[in-house]
Amino acid sequence: MKTVVITGAGRGIGFSLVQSFLSDPDYNVIATSRNIDQLSKIENSRLTIIKGDLNSDYTFIKEQILAACCSISTLLNNAAQILNKPILETSDSDILQVMDTNFNVPYKLIRDLESHFQKGTHIINISSMSGFQGSKKFKGLSLYSASKAALASLAECVAEEWKEKGVCCNCLALGAVDTDMIKISIPGMETRITSNQMAQYIYDFSLKGHQFYNGRVLPVTLSTI
Repeated sequence: MKTVVITGAGRGIGFSLVQSFLSDPDYNVIATSRNIDQLSKIENSRLTIIKGDLNSDYTFIKEQILAACCSISTLLNNAAQILNKPILETSDSDILQVMDTNFNVPYKLIRDLESHFQKGTHIINISSMSGFQGSKKFKGLSLYSASKAALASLAECVAEEWKEKGVCCNCLALGAVDTDMIKISIPGMETRITSNQMAQYIYDFSLKGHQFYNGRVLPVTLSTI
């Protein structure tokens, strides 16, 4: 059996990813989230749910992941925190919290779960078009965009550092998806892709993408901006 670890799995794209992988009988799923209300309704012996905050409960979550499996086939760094606030109103605590969730935790998970990676493991960092170089930027999203740009660069670095291990790392920069996050961050933004559709794309990419890409930052968007 293969094992996928999905962070931020309580709702939206993360929850849809859990459903996509559980539809594949070859996968066990380890799902982490602060809110497990929806996850708890899933009755499947191949699902392990870890409740906790990736920032304040990081050590507990890491240890639970390591104890739940012997090897990890796929790591999906999907958890994210949005902040819509002008630069001059951004506090030091805002910076620490957003960077912890969007960059520091994925970095630490990649580092601390390495013993469970194997040849063929595919790490996928879920970034955003907001952090994609040259893309349209939005007022108030400077911190979120910068954290997602850092996550994209991390994928390039991990791929180079671990290519001899046979561990691949890619980054998907997602465009507008119909989720609660996009409604909060950019009110009125037109979305034509549902969380289920995007999750299916990410699921397919996790299975085959590392056969063609390593260390790539790939935009996944219908927009040309």
